[in-house]
Amino acid sequence: MMPKIDIKKIIDLRQKLHKFPEISGQEQQTAQIITHFFKRYNPDKIYNLNNGSIAFQFGDPNEKAIVFRAELDALPIDETLQLPYSSVNQGIAHKCGHDGHMAILTGLAEAISRLKPKKQKVVFLFQSAEETLSGAPELLSDPVFKQIDPKLFIGFHNIPGYPMNSIIVKPGDFNAYVTGIKAVFKGKSAHAAYAQQNTNLLLALMRLIQFLEKEFPLLSVSQKGRINVTHINYGKPTFGISPDTALVHLTLRAFSNDDLEELIDAIEEQLKLIAVTNRLSLKLNYTEDAPAIFNDPEITRLAIDVAKKLDYQVIELDKPFEWGEDFGFYTIKHKGFYFGIGAGEDTPQLHTHEYDFPDEIILPTIEFLLNLYLSLNA
Repeated sequence: MMPKIDIKKIIDLRQKLHKFPEISGQEQQTAQIITHFFKRYNPDKIYNLNNGSIAFQFGDPNEKAIVFRAELDALPIDETLQLPYSSVNQGIAHKCGHDGHMAILTGLAEAISRLKPKKQKVVFLFQSAEETLSGAPELLSDPVFKQIDPKLFIGFHNIPGYPMNSIIVKPGDFNAYVTGIKAVFKGKSAHAAYAQQNTNLLLALMRLIQFLEKEFPLLSVSQKGRINVTHINYGKPTFGISPDTALVHLTLRAFSNDDLEELIDAIEEQLKLIAVTNRLSLKLNYTEDAPAIFNDPEITRLAIDVAKKLDYQVIELDKPFEWGEDFGFYTIKHKGFYFGIGAGEDTPQLHTHEYDFPDEIILPTIEFLLNLYLSLNA
């Protein structure tokens, strides 16, 4: 039986977090709101971590910890929905549902704190900078974080398009391996009246787009994976100058490290060929690397059993999701389990203006996580 929690206050917290969003690396107010709320549960220890993350510990400090993780950061997206709790921070909004994830973890902490664990140690981690895929690797190198001594990480994400409150699972790789490439082409500038003397840079961009559309069309996933253009910066908003520099951001996704390496080799070869052909210099930088989340098969099976006992719909995936998540850094070094929560088949997709986290999934997810925690400690 689940201890009674004040779900109204948890929902109010979610909506307050939604109203005051902060982007990756700048989540100080968000961490303060969570800390103020958590103090009513009397945690045994609070960890203020180097990158702005915050963690709360309950139980025996000498035990290894089960770590539940939620994310602090929002997205650089305008709030266009007219909500009682609409974002007041211009150009920033919780359009991925991290506000809901934080609320779920807070409600779970309330339930577990009422059980007063003594022979176990449980830690609630509110992590900075998930959206930039930098928060988890920063924490793993933090000496203070190592004091937590984790034995298992548990994470989750709401996923629109699936039945509300369904539990979405997959043993092994849960999502894609992801990396980002910044490609800078450099040529010569020219007066726009004589741009025919310097069309190489624009031709290079056109050839890159043509190559990607042929080899990696947006509407399908090749056998090896996918390459998407996420940003192009070509010149300045003038009419008189043909620019000399173009910046392109590319995101590469694959379902194995070997496939990701093949994608990297393929796009590197093409970028270099385009640069040489058009007499341009090329500089490449890699960023936002994220390994796939690896779900421990035994814990995944336990989670499925827990969900079925609670009469939740279980959806077992036959292939990984295509998106990246820095939770994969935890599962390289530790056991881990990460699952999806169905956010409703008609709920708008993540990272869109129309999305808002559905509060209806908060309490059922708390119940599932609490029962999983109790089963792990049975």
